Amino acid sequence: MRTNSATAIALLVSLSTSAAHAEEVTAWRLFISDHADPKVTVIDAIDGEKLDTFEIKAPASL
Repeated sequence: MRTNSATAIALLVSLSTSAAHAEEVTAWRLFISDHADPKVTVIDAIDGEKLDTFEIKAPASL
């Protein structure tokens, strides 16, 4: 009886973790530093869309 309970629990745990993995999304981003201006620009690597620009205190080096 204990083996059946342990098997049932293991099955339920594995099902709940596989559902969490199904919701994962992979995103490719490019972070581009500007040596002239103090900023870092983020670009979507798939469609080339500019996502954001971060102003920083000094010129960046990545």
